[in-house]
Amino acid sequence: MKCILHTSSNTHRVDTLSSVKQNLHISALYFEKLVTIKRHVVMQ
Repeated sequence: MKCILHTSSNTHRVDTLSSVKQNLHISALYFEKLVTIKRHVVMQ
């Protein structure tokens, strides 16, 4: 039983880590778009 619980907690930890990485990637892309838009506004 302990082994099964340990494995499931490890899997959960990995899922959380990957979702955090995904969120970071999405916000990085969003930030990049914002910076690009600001540059266009400044140039005009």
